[in-house]
Amino acid sequence: MKWFKKKKKPNEEAGFLFGYDGIAIDATQVLFFPKLKEVFHTLVPLHEKIFFPLCSIQMSLLNPDWDFYGHFIYVYREAEENKHYARYHTPYCDDYSLGFDLVGKKYALQSKINLLELSDQYQKYQQKSAAKYQYFAQDYQKNNLENILPKNAPINFLIKRFGKIPMWVQEDATPKDSTGKALLFVGQVRVLDFIGEEQYLYLFYNAEEHYFVQREQYV
Repeated sequence: MKWFKKKKKPNEEAGFLFGYDGIAIDATQVLFFPKLKEVFHTLVPLHEKIFFPLCSIQMSLLNPDWDFYGHFIYVYREAEENKHYARYHTPYCDDYSLGFDLVGKKYALQSKINLLELSDQYQKYQQKSAAKYQYFAQDYQKNNLENILPKNAPINFLIKRFGKIPMWVQEDATPKDSTGKALLFVGQVRVLDFIGEEQYLYLFYNAEEHYFVQREQYV
């Protein structure tokens, strides 16, 4: 299949979206392509079809008392809004956002997993998406960051704006807590840098109630 060819190294042609300033990250502070069991507290069969972890960053970089990871996860889901799943929406779980409670330092989805069920049409292509992810994950196991990170580029190229403020590709979608306070921004990634998908992920954290929110945006 064409997308199994060796991945080209990412570039910065799109300007500010690919700036990689922020708190400096060392490779030892990141898990790339972590296993699902390293990310989720409880697993069900659907997890393997829809969740594809890209990287996990040590949150102690932001606060030495935070002995856990924040995870950036590519989510294979219905590409268009589907009213059938609206009944499973929660304050942070909808068509372009997912909230995760921290349970034993791992993620637990804040909605019923039914929110991410796949229609027959999407299940048809799910295996292709899963195979593509596995291809790049295995390439990392074999070649480390050689085919992901440009030569001499810092890890911040992959986890951008870490500890700073987000650079949105669409409108500002910063999540807020129940009091209206904005959640702490962790960082953002371009899925294209990892597995060749046109998607941007923005990760936020609520230290008081111990949950993460991941926003998705597209160009």
